[in-house]
Amino acid sequence: CAQAEYETRVTLHIYPVDLADLPAGRRDIGFDNRDFLPDLYGGRPGGECIAIVPLPDYPIAAIRTGQGGAWEVNLYPPAEGDYLRAVYADLADSQPSARGVFDLYWQDSRLVYLRESCAAADTAAGFFLHIIPADLADLPGERRPAGFANLDFVFERWGGHFDGMCLAAVRLPDYPIKEIRAGQHIPGRGEVWAAELAGER
Repeated sequence: CAQAEYETRVTLHIYPVDLADLPAGRRDIGFDNRDFLPDLYGGRPGGECIAIVPLPDYPIAAIRTGQGGAWEVNLYPPAEGDYLRAVYADLADSQPSARGVFDLYWQDSRLVYLRESCAAADTAAGFFLHIIPADLADLPGERRPAGFANLDFVFERWGGHFDGMCLAAVRLPDYPIKEIRAGQHIPGRGEVWAAELAGER
């Protein structure tokens, strides 16, 4: 770990399941900004950089973290039944933004995949999710040549089965999005289905 890395601010955005858990001044942006310098929570034992960061005690929907444009990751806890049922209830009276094997609902802060009559085989193939920003400068440096953020995932990471349905709720990046390309694929065999959702928001 280089000294320059140790002196570079780390982005840490905590997205709660319930916005009411945020301080009032943070609810308009939807996350708790806990950016920090590594020396606040860590050290450099043996030349390695280590930081141990305490997290808030409210239920967390997602964590976005990175450093200096060199890397960025989005972390999601395993989806729980009550959370998935709450997401499903939010879809009441909504129309899908796109249809495929799964219906897709593009909400402001997340993309919801729903299949109301679902078997385990329907979630066996991997899910691809490519986010094209309105401004390529919002992508981490290594993703700009490709032109999209790659949020591919396996179903178990963000979804679950309940009441005969399959539902996955994926937190979207907080920058303006121009287009979303989503679907499922099997390595070596190609796409199972695909959909494109356009319209900046």
